[in-house]
Amino acid sequence: MADTFNSATHVYPMGSFYQDLANRIVNLETLIGTGEGAVPDFSITQYKLADDALAGKINSAPAGTSLDDADIIPVITAAGLVKLAVTNIFTTGRKWVNAIFDSTTFRLKNAAGFTLGLTFPGTANRTITLPDKDLVLDPGWEVIEEATPAAATSYVRTGLGAYKELKLIGWLRPSATTSIDLQFSNDGGTTWITTADHLGSAFGMLNLSAQAGGTGTYTAFKLSWTQQNSALDLTFNVMISAFNKTRRASMTGQVYGSDTNPYPFSYMLCHATANTGAGTIARNAIRIIPASGTLTGQFTLLGKRG
Repeated sequence: MADTFNSATHVYPMGSFYQDLANRIVNLETLIGTGEGAVPDFSITQYKLADDALAGKINSAPAGTSLDDADIIPVITAAGLVKLAVTNIFTTGRKWVNAIFDSTTFRLKNAAGFTLGLTFPGTANRTITLPDKDLVLDPGWEVIEEATPAAATSYVRTGLGAYKELKLIGWLRPSATTSIDLQFSNDGGTTWITTADHLGSAFGMLNLSAQAGGTGTYTAFKLSWTQQNSALDLTFNVMISAFNKTRRASMTGQVYGSDTNPYPFSYMLCHATANTGAGTIARNAIRIIPASGTLTGQFTLLGKRG
C-alpha cells in the first residue's frame, strides 16, 4: 500500500481508513491551500499555524484605506489569540482611550504632512491646562542663535528675511572703550545701511543721576548709546520691530553699562530708521560692530516670523 496520498492514481478500498484519511487531507488542502503560511478562514476551530503562517496571511491580504468601528484587530494575549473591535481601542471619532505615550517627544502630523512635536523634558509629572474657549497659540519667539563672539571685529547674522521682529538679550564687552552700533542690510550682508538718518533717543540714569534724555541722528542704531568702558560689560535687552517690512523699523529696550570714567549708566533706548528711502527697505541681516577694537560676549538672538 502506498504511503502518500497526493496522487489521483492511488485507489483504496471504499470505506477504508486510508481512503478516509486521503479525503480529509484533500479537503484540508482545499480549505487552507498548500502554500507556506496558509491559514484557514476560521472554517475549523483548532489548528496549528506553520512557521510565518500569520505573517503570510497578513501580507497577502488586500490593503485597506480606512478604519471603521466594526473592524476587528487581532491581538495575541497570554491566553492566546483574541480579536478586538476597533471600538475597544478607539472611541467614536478615532479618539484614543486612556492613551499613554512613553516618550520624551510626542509627534503628530497635520493634513499637509508636517511633523508637529511636543517635547517633555525633565523627570517630574507636568500638566497643561487650557482655558475653556477656543485658543490660538502665538507662534512666539524662536531662538535663532546663541552667539558667543570672542575678540571678533563684528557680529554678523544673515538669512533673517523671514522675521518681522528680532530680539537681542545678553552682554558684550569691547576691547577698547568705544561705542557699539547695530546696523542693517537688505542684501544679505553684502552692504550695510549707514545713511545718517537713523533717529535715536535715550532716557535713564548716569552715575546715579537722572538723565532727561538725548536725541540725535546717526548712521546706525546706537546699542551702547554712549561709549562703553572696555573693562566692563554692556548688558542689553532690545527688540527690533518691522525688521523685514518695507517700512520704518524701530528698536526699543534697555541697556546697562559703564562709560569712560567709568560711571554706570542705564538707559531706555528708542531708535527708528528714516521714514523714507533706505529706512523703508525690507531688511534681512544684522551686524553689531564697535567703533574700534573687537567684541567679546554672549547673547541670544530670537525672532518672530511673519
